[in-house]
Amino acid sequence: MAVLQLDTERGFRGGERQILLLAQGLAAGGVYHPVIGAPARSELLRRAQEAGLEAVSIPFRGSFGIASLRAIIRVAADRGVKIIHAHTAHAVLPATVAAWWLRRWGSRQLPRVVIHRRVDFPIRAWLSRRLKYRLGIAAFIAISSAVKRVLLEAGVPEARVHLVPSGVPPLAPPAAAAEDARAPQGDGCLRVVCVAHLAPHKGHEILLRAMSRVIAALPEASLTLVGHGELEGELRALAAALHLDDRCIFLGFRNDVAALLPHFDVFAMPSLLEGLNTSVLDAMSAGLAVVASRTGGLPDAVADGETGLLVPPGDAAALADALLTLLRSSDLRRRLGEAGRFRATQQFSDSAMVRGVSAVYGAVLAGVEDGGRAAEALG
Repeated sequence: MAVLQLDTERGFRGGERQILLLAQGLAAGGVYHPVIGAPARSELLRRAQEAGLEAVSIPFRGSFGIASLRAIIRVAADRGVKIIHAHTAHAVLPATVAAWWLRRWGSRQLPRVVIHRRVDFPIRAWLSRRLKYRLGIAAFIAISSAVKRVLLEAGVPEARVHLVPSGVPPLAPPAAAAEDARAPQGDGCLRVVCVAHLAPHKGHEILLRAMSRVIAALPEASLTLVGHGELEGELRALAAALHLDDRCIFLGFRNDVAALLPHFDVFAMPSLLEGLNTSVLDAMSAGLAVVASRTGGLPDAVADGETGLLVPPGDAAALADALLTLLRSSDLRRRLGEAGRFRATQQFSDSAMVRGVSAVYGAVLAGVEDGGRAAEALG
């Protein structure tokens, strides 16, 4: 059965990685045939085609456009698509309108719409609350309990909300660290790493201020930031103002994060808002102890005191204290890291994610609206 996976982004971040893993898992399962629809020259389109998946160009422009609508209708009709799965907010409206058009004037294939929500931002817009997230949508997939709560608060019926956590593949054996990942050099260096888009809600400013306190108490500590984004200039300036220049490395966007992670000591995620965060799952899979904010879906992933430490969001002093606690105890880091690896493998694998989404598809196609509980059990 053909399933059209819609994504409007041109870059490749956590959500696009999840779509690619989902499509590969569905294709391997043999029940569903994934068709990825993404903008021309997008990274997801390129990687999907390289992976041998069917991927088509959709000319997305903002939240709605006639060209994207026509393309979705054409692809869905030509391939007999049974489910249109929208993975981004801008894909929701064209997906629902295309499905409605096909049901009314199309080939009686009756495609159903599934919406994947990965962020815990409140849904405040009237159009979204009263129309966009109500019109003809068979099921919503939330990646964490926090995201599910946002959907329920927006008025989405609970029977249509399915909790399926994001998943990550097993970590490959550690590779030799690149020179830029191992700097600053020194046998006693203790390395903190954060992998995240350099955006305001990720809390990098709080992390830099926390690291200023950490390095004052533990001069052998260092911070590496992996990722790019609109705040890079401001963050570099703040690092300089805090005299962190030689202890803070900006690596930019990397495709080899999984190979880099095992060469660090602690993973930090200081987000102010967060749907779940697959970078944290990658760090857990790598056996790293995690310090994260107690916000959004992060507590779903990080069990405080068991697989990592949780701190109040926006609290640089609390973040610094937690980092120092881990950096000063290799035994604690090892214990939390091993528990985190087990938790990631058991509860947040890519195969569990694929099973969970497949269960939602099955419930939708069967016309069962209470399939959320089955998806949670499988996911």
